[in-house]
Amino acid sequence: MDTRFDIIIFLAGCGFFIAAMALWYYRAQMSALSAAKHGAEVASREQAEFLERIIAHAVDGMITIDAYGVVQMFNPACEKIFGYRAEEVVGKNVSLLMPEPHKGAHDAYLARYRETGDAKIIGVGRELQGQHKDGTKLFVELSVSEISMGGKRIFYGILRDISTRKSMDEQLQTYMVEMEWLRSEAEKATRLKSEFLAMMSHEIRTPMNGVLGMTELLLETGLEKKQEHYAKTALRSAYALLDIINDILDFSKIEAGKMTLEPLPMDLRQVSEDVIDLFSLKAGEKGLTLSLQYAQDAARYVRGDAGRIRQIMANLLSNAIKFTARGEVKMVVERREHPYRAKIKVSVIDSGIGIPKDVQAGLFIKFTQADASTTRKYGGTGLGLAICKQLASMMDGEVGLESTEGKGSVFWFTMVLPEVDGKTVSSAQPAVVAPEKLDLLKGRKVLLVEDNPINQEFAVAALNSFGCRTFTACDGKQAVEMVEANNEYDLILMDCQMPVMDGYEATRRIRDYFQRSGIPYVPVIAMTAHAMKGERKKCFAAGMDDYLAKPFLKKELMIVLLRWVGGFCELEPKPRENHAPVQAEQTLQSGNGINQSALREIRDLMDEKYAEIIGKYIVNTDAIMTRMKRAFSGNGAVGDIVLDAHALKSSSGYLGATAVSEAASALEFSARVAADKGLSVDEMRSDFLVLEEAWQRTRSFYEAETAGQG
Repeated sequence: MDTRFDIIIFLAGCGFFIAAMALWYYRAQMSALSAAKHGAEVASREQAEFLERIIAHAVDGMITIDAYGVVQMFNPACEKIFGYRAEEVVGKNVSLLMPEPHKGAHDAYLARYRETGDAKIIGVGRELQGQHKDGTKLFVELSVSEISMGGKRIFYGILRDISTRKSMDEQLQTYMVEMEWLRSEAEKATRLKSEFLAMMSHEIRTPMNGVLGMTELLLETGLEKKQEHYAKTALRSAYALLDIINDILDFSKIEAGKMTLEPLPMDLRQVSEDVIDLFSLKAGEKGLTLSLQYAQDAARYVRGDAGRIRQIMANLLSNAIKFTARGEVKMVVERREHPYRAKIKVSVIDSGIGIPKDVQAGLFIKFTQADASTTRKYGGTGLGLAICKQLASMMDGEVGLESTEGKGSVFWFTMVLPEVDGKTVSSAQPAVVAPEKLDLLKGRKVLLVEDNPINQEFAVAALNSFGCRTFTACDGKQAVEMVEANNEYDLILMDCQMPVMDGYEATRRIRDYFQRSGIPYVPVIAMTAHAMKGERKKCFAAGMDDYLAKPFLKKELMIVLLRWVGGFCELEPKPRENHAPVQAEQTLQSGNGINQSALREIRDLMDEKYAEIIGKYIVNTDAIMTRMKRAFSGNGAVGDIVLDAHALKSSSGYLGATAVSEAASALEFSARVAADKGLSVDEMRSDFLVLEEAWQRTRSFYEAETAGQG
């Protein structure tokens, strides 16, 4: 029995132990579960704090809204962008941050998305306009994503303020627009400059045609030896002036800042002698001795640009004569050593005023002169020496000077040129047309279309000297009528710029008439004083066959005639040799604004026709002035003023009416500017009054000049 009791006690002890162990285990498990739960809560809290710190310190704005547009979260970056505190935005509709019309449309957009799932910005980055708390509009770059939390739609947006960038873009766009406007204005200015140069080309070359043509005719009248020398010198001077005009009016050279050389076989000694001869009269007028010293070992026959070399020589000689009151001016041509070619040094030595040491280095810079009083006393622009420096450099040379104030100067330049055989120089001269070939021109019918009476007179005289039968028309309309009435002309010489109808339109109509009537081809030769690039192409496009640039030589006219009606197509006009610039001499004018020198030349050349030409000029000018008065009184067309002033300027210049020509030139320029800007004739009234006053004085002078000669 005791044993059973012990067993019972043992079993009871085991049960108690097992129960105790079970309780311990349960408690241990519960403690472990509690610790795990606490750890998870801590980790969750840390993760949440980490995310909050990321959102709080994010550079970009972060915002969440529910499916109805109510803001759930608004980070500090958003506060900085929009100016609102988070508590002012959370719980309110996101449209608070939008300007109209976006504000009113946003809720409708969300409703449509909830119903249809049609999204415009979700998943797509785009630029939108926002609104700051102070009402300022701003631009943001926004990307939106959709997430689901607890079965609810949440829209999460990341945005960045791009207002500064947009402002810069807008400024850039404005800048680009301004640049485009400036480019357009620059092109317009370039076009106006081109038109002005074209106009100046026409107006300068037109009177040059008369000067060259009449001087050529004068040389054919059997002059005394001294008279012939003077006339030839005048002709060379006219050629020199023409080359200056050609250089100035070559628009592509001016715009590009480029000059080109045309090296041909040449006689350097002859060129040097020609330049000396050109300035001999001017030096003699001042009582100066002018001489040439050409070294025996200096190369004579070389390949170079004779015109450019003349240009440098003439510039240095002109300056030397200008700044020397007494004594001598000497040009020395010497040889310098060079391994392969002829190196030439040309020095111009004078006994003039000299140049101070401190200004010598700047003399070869554009627009620079020794002192401010130089221009007032001697004239000039200060461009010549700078051009000489550029030209010498193009010939592998240089320029320099040695001068002592009060004792004279030595200006020099060098050039490196290849030597050639003297026979090569001779063969490069223009061929002489055999006299018997001129017989081919006799009896040929030529229609001359020219509105300028002086140019017309020269061309008629030249054509008649060839034996041609000459018919004249004063404008394109008259030329068309004459061609349609009598289609037996062998050749038409057509001026390009004329009143009523210009040469281009007249040529087109004549060509059309020929085609309709089946008339054999008749050559039309353009005559134009426009020397601008593209003028030749314009003439050919109008249907013209050849091109004579005014002022043209009698020989050039002859070659064109022989080529087109004489059957000598191999006769090509040689490039006219450049001549050196000449210092322009001041013309004497009376108190009436008359160039007496020019008037004497016209009087001598026209002889018994002088009074008749003056009479026609007075009648024509009176008619022009009457038309202009009507235009100004009735607010007439600006274009009519341009044409009338253009015509008056040219004819007045030929007859020595300097004051009228200059006033007409000023009026024409003002009218062209007014036409381009769309202004009325009132803008030019002051210029017209100046012209009117000049004409009254000039008219009285001419009436007294020709009284009793009619």
